Parts: sequence; structure tokens; C-alpha cells
Amino acid sequence: MVGIMEFSGEYLTILYHWFMSFITLLPYLGRAGEIELWNDIRVWNYEEFKNIYIPNAEKRAQSDRIVNMYENPQWVNAISKGSNGLCSFDAKTIRHVQLLLFITTLAKGNTLASAIGNDSTSSSSENFTYSSYSIDPRATSIKHKMDPIFKNSYWTLPIRNGVIPKPFFMKERTPENTKIDMQLLNALLKLRKGKNRLLEKIYDSAEMMVVPLMNNNIISSTAVYILIVCAFENLLGEKRHTVKNAIDRYFQGAALHPSFIMNNGKIKPETDANGKQIKRTRYALWYEQLVRFRNKVAHGGGMPEISNQNYHGQSHRYIAVLMYIACLKGIIEENTGVVLPGTVIRKKQGGDMWFVYKE
Repeated sequence: MVGIMEFSGEYLTILYHWFMSFITLLPYLGRAGEIELWNDIRVWNYEEFKNIYIPNAEKRAQSDRIVNMYENPQWVNAISKGSNGLCSFDAKTIRHVQLLLFITTLAKGNTLASAIGNDSTSSSSENFTYSSYSIDPRATSIKHKMDPIFKNSYWTLPIRNGVIPKPFFMKERTPENTKIDMQLLNALLKLRKGKNRLLEKIYDSAEMMVVPLMNNNIISSTAVYILIVCAFENLLGEKRHTVKNAIDRYFQGAALHPSFIMNNGKIKPETDANGKQIKRTRYALWYEQLVRFRNKVAHGGGMPEISNQNYHGQSHRYIAVLMYIACLKGIIEENTGVVLPGTVIRKKQGGDMWFVYKE
């Protein structure tokens, strides 16, 4: 009898998901139009395409009520499988959608020359938040599940216009900060065929970049250093010299400078197998400094001074985005032969050179 009851409960759960309609939203993405990712998974602006993806008038009316709960309904995008705008997705699929949009939006908006010191074209991690709701025309409220910490806790909200305000730290969405690097997106999607291990490595590294690019002021600067280095290690290799060698390859032709490393608490010349001092690009030297800070933080050395949280006057967070996208494109080119154009080394004031988009 116990076995039958357990089976019945599981069976009822399956039936519930089979017959109920769900809508999965990216409420702060702010993109116009629609875009297809893989296996007919699509992301589309709700206001523009709701009549196409939700043809049932009764269900569309309920989904309208849910979308209008947000302070900025014009920002809301939805995820669908094919032309079915009301379907549920497993957590892994949604996460991959988020990370693809995160990477390719950063690659376009956050690496523009105008984004350096000017956030008008930039996005932050919060813009890729998702929410999923059941569509029940009789409902007068919705439940927000408080994942991932409070597994069994919910916020219950009445279905009312504007009841979900835009978080104060959320960036305004404009056409400039919602563009996607389509060439990079296509290259990433092609990795699903034959290069899936590389794609998983990219996903893992992008996960590490999510927290450093949050705009919430509760985020610890200490965590930022640790996670940025983890992102590069996931993408290019665990050993410090492996990452620096890859960076030097991706920036061939840049000026070389003597390289120094921290060894047993002392700064010493970085040498090759023959004892000769190695010269590296300024980009690899930036990474070396970042690793030193990470090691200091991770091993109880305290937080670096504010003045040391910049490299030649430029924020480590800004540099990290530029370098991450440059290295991401480099590793794709090395593994597939696909060249991702549209980037240039641009001279900055004071002689520093950084990897940014042509505008």
C-alpha cells in the first residue's frame, strides 16, 4: 500500500506538470525582438510576440496579468520551446540560456570603449534573472520560490499591476545595453556539436563571472577577486603560468615586459627552464597581479588597499570583462578555427592598451 501511495503521489506530480501551463520569464533582460538558441529554444520580447506564442486568449490574459506585475513590463522577455510560449524547463536548460545571454551581452555592451568609465552600454548579472509561474486563470496571487537557500519558502504576491518594483541596483534597459554579439553566440552554439566539453568549460567559467558582475552593493570585493581568478582558471587552466601563456598567445604582437612572480612572500623574476627571465605582455602581468591579490585574500592576508584594486588607473572589474571575453574568443579560435572579428587593441591615456570593441 505504501508503494502504491508513493507512486500515486509521483504520478500526480507528473500529471500536474503535464496539464498545467507555465511561463518562464526573464523580467529584466530588456531585449526587443526574438532570438533562437538551440533545439528550438527561443527568447522573445513578451509584449511584441505574446499573440504568436500564446494564442489562447484566456491563458494570454492571465500571463498579461503576471507580466504587468513588474514595474517595467516592456523589459520582460520569455523563454519558449518552439512556438509554445507556455512550457516549463529544467534548471540546467534555464541556466544555459542565462549564461549564453550573459556572455554574449557582456561581449557586446560591456566591452565597448564607451563602457570604460561609462556604464550606459553595460549590463550587470541581475539583468539575467529568471522567474517561472503557473498559468491559472482563477488565481488571484502568485508564489515566488526563494531559491536557492530557502528551499521550501515562498513569497506570496497579489496579482496587481506594478507590485514587483525594479530593484534599486538594477540598470535601466536601453537598445544600447541589450545588444548581443551574434558572431560569438553562433560560435558558442556550434560548440554543442563535437565540442561540448569545451562548451561546458565555458559555462563553468562564466558561472564564476556572475557574482563579480553583480551591481548589488552587498557583494564583497574579497569574493570578486577570488571568483575572477577562478573564472580564468576554469577557462584556461589551473596553473598560473598556463593562464599567462594563453593570454600572451591571444595578444601576440603586444609589447613585452619583464615578468615577476610572488614566491614564498618575495617578488622574484619569473624564469624559464634555463633560468632566463621571461617577458610577457601587459595583459599577462595584469593577471599575475590579480592572482597575487587572490592568494593574499584566500590565505588570510586581508583585503588589498583600495588603491591596489586598480591596474594603471583602471578598475580590475572592467579589465576582467575585457580580458575574459578576449580569452574566450581566443580559446574558441584555437579549438575551432573560427575567427571572431570586430575587436581591436585601443590605446588608452597613459599608454595602456586594452581589448575593446570598435564602435
